[in-house]
Amino acid sequence: MTNLKRKFPKVIFVNDYDSQVNYLCALTRFLVFNHYQKRDFLVLPYLIKGATSTVYFPDLPYPKKFWREIRRINKNVGDVFPKKVTDLVKAILPKNVPLLPKYHLPQKFWQEMAKTNFLDKNLKEITVLVTPFGPGSSFRGNFLTFRADRDLKDLPRSIISLLVSQKSKNYWQNRYYSQFLTNESSLRQFCPPLSRPQLTEKDYEASASFFKKLNLGQVKKLKLINLKHFSKQENLIVKELLLGKLLTHDRMAEILWGPNAAEKYSLWAMTKLVQKLRQKIKKYGGDPNEIKTAYGKGYINPRTIDTS
Repeated sequence: MTNLKRKFPKVIFVNDYDSQVNYLCALTRFLVFNHYQKRDFLVLPYLIKGATSTVYFPDLPYPKKFWREIRRINKNVGDVFPKKVTDLVKAILPKNVPLLPKYHLPQKFWQEMAKTNFLDKNLKEITVLVTPFGPGSSFRGNFLTFRADRDLKDLPRSIISLLVSQKSKNYWQNRYYSQFLTNESSLRQFCPPLSRPQLTEKDYEASASFFKKLNLGQVKKLKLINLKHFSKQENLIVKELLLGKLLTHDRMAEILWGPNAAEKYSLWAMTKLVQKLRQKIKKYGGDPNEIKTAYGKGYINPRTIDTS
């Protein structure tokens, strides 16, 4: 009896300039429609090597026409954008591309992946765009981006996320399954823990400042006149956020409880207050997702609040 060897997907690396241009267009569209903000990614105009939860979006002189056109185009990661848009990017984006890696996923990885319910036997190849931009990775269909600053030992983790995403459109559910496979299943041998740089208070403040500079303006702004609907504590928190700096848990406790902050300090109480504040912001015309949670640190100011 002949032992037929199963064929697994072929991984193809690309890094051409046109693909970088199209990916930058996709990143812009995600920014315009709050894709990264809603998923707790930190968007920055500079790169933090190895920080996969940050999105590097280059600070370039994007023309207003570019932003207008991006809003009208229904494209995604891996798609080719219209020439009238890509030409606008090519006029400002330097023609630098990262080196292509020499890397092969071991056969054993595919064998272990095949034991799960997430490997489509009809999948022939996976295209990996090596890019200096974006989050640590992003994916759609059989197209994956992998940021060039990352350790290639982390590529299996991204491949797993791509394969899991093909089974469902629920982002948070897919994230849970991906984390389970990489941390708890036999696939963890291909996903070694890597050190991730700690984000600083300056990084959160830089992200908030960058959004204000981009001035995307895609959501209705919350006028301070509507703060009359908020409690005294909620007013104090919002006005502090308007200063444009990271509102730390310690500073928030100081605002809420004054000299009794140490005694009354409660992360649970602070979380509930912000939750209620977000609900009111939504009710009175703002976007609640714009109060950004800086995990383990506090909150960053929402750019939907307008002091005018």
